[in-house]
Amino acid sequence: MQLNSRTMSIAAGEGGFFATGGFPAGTYGGNGFFYGFSRADFVICDEGRLGRYDPAGNPVFGTDVTGSSGPEANIGSARGIKTLQRPARAYPFGVNELVVVDPPTNRIIRLDGAGHEVRSIDGFRMDPVSGISLAANEPLTLNNPRDVVAFTEFVRNPTGVSNPQALEYWVHYVIADSGNRRIVDLIDRHYVGPNRIIGDAILVNNERQLGVLRWHSPAEYSGKRYAYSSIARAANVDNPRQYWYIAGIGNATPTRVEVGLDTPGGTLPRDSRDGNGGMIIFNPFLASQNEVINDFTIPAIGANVYLDPATGNYDPNPRPAMVKKMSNLTSVTVRNVLLGVTPLWAVMFTDATGVYEIYRPGGPGTPWITRWMMPNEAYQVLRNRPGAPATIFGTNPLGLRAQYARRLDSGEVLITNGFVGRRQDGSDFAGEVVQVDGTIDPTFANPGFDFAKRNFGFYFGSLKFEINTLTDTRSLYQPVFADRR
Repeated sequence: MQLNSRTMSIAAGEGGFFATGGFPAGTYGGNGFFYGFSRADFVICDEGRLGRYDPAGNPVFGTDVTGSSGPEANIGSARGIKTLQRPARAYPFGVNELVVVDPPTNRIIRLDGAGHEVRSIDGFRMDPVSGISLAANEPLTLNNPRDVVAFTEFVRNPTGVSNPQALEYWVHYVIADSGNRRIVDLIDRHYVGPNRIIGDAILVNNERQLGVLRWHSPAEYSGKRYAYSSIARAANVDNPRQYWYIAGIGNATPTRVEVGLDTPGGTLPRDSRDGNGGMIIFNPFLASQNEVINDFTIPAIGANVYLDPATGNYDPNPRPAMVKKMSNLTSVTVRNVLLGVTPLWAVMFTDATGVYEIYRPGGPGTPWITRWMMPNEAYQVLRNRPGAPATIFGTNPLGLRAQYARRLDSGEVLITNGFVGRRQDGSDFAGEVVQVDGTIDPTFANPGFDFAKRNFGFYFGSLKFEINTLTDTRSLYQPVFADRR
């Protein structure tokens, strides 16, 4: 290929496209160029199935069973064939692996590209020198895990472990162990050879150090009624080398008093069994800096924003700012964003009333404020043509049951809708995955979200991608998770 009289080489294959070459050193950009593009597939968990699909809905990979013949059933690879009963999460890991959460089988599973188990975890072991203790009769097995964060690191001269090496490679699995009401961080410890070549698991008394408990949510945050439904890992905005965990609770409202951050007394709120839920921010290194989030502020909403799907007319009544409780929270994700030049966390979560992204511009102790949202009322008329009255398409589902949402690197927001029922035209609806415009535009100069825009700025053109029917396989049914990377 000739480009401005300079030669470039092109190579393409399954899911990838690469171009190299360009201008020589010292001219128009230095030592030539290298471009790489990869197909952004969807990974979706729905009823009894895990699948990877291309943007056209064609299956790339799908399975409802896993298989392995590894030696350690409870902390290593599982023996034989096991079913995936109801996978709830499936995150990319490494080059072509997935880390899968399957609550009914009480397992965290790593799968390779062919669906073979690389790792299966349904429990953990204790290291006697770690200094970590468990409550009386607390089990060493997982129970209904709902989410996981997996990451790796090289650790020099580690402490709190048996047979420490000068340099080790750790694989972390931070698990929302919902049935046991706790968060646990398990590590696989590996030898590291010359040139940082990763070796086998480190041995202690001839036992491979896989699934070793490294951190446990403090006693004040474990047990009780805290059924953790999700977990996210957030880089410290003041020190990107440190990470915190943000855990979602779907069945009870945590308070500062109950976790020991405030002294009981007066009118301070206590834990509630109202089912609303909330979040806890864990500093795994300094528990005194842990935080509780159980409500957030929605700014004032202008007139003619909410759209009545029955008439196509807009509600002429503005709505004042309000403090809103979370309601049956199902997922939490987080990104670091800039407010001017100040780095902040933008926490996106899903609950029974929609999808919300909140941040805290005032710093610790100040309210969390909504910066972007897709409430159920807006989603139900997402497919509309603006006007007065608006044209509302019959393909809109009658409900949104947001199960998972994440802001992608592109800025768009991926939403998993697990609602099962009807569309506005009366046809069946069994769930979908949509990718919508995530732009925040208060100027009205461009498309994007604002609290004063009609339907918050969402219309048919905001829908960048949708997937509900699939090629050569059954359509989605009640999806609970989708991601695209």
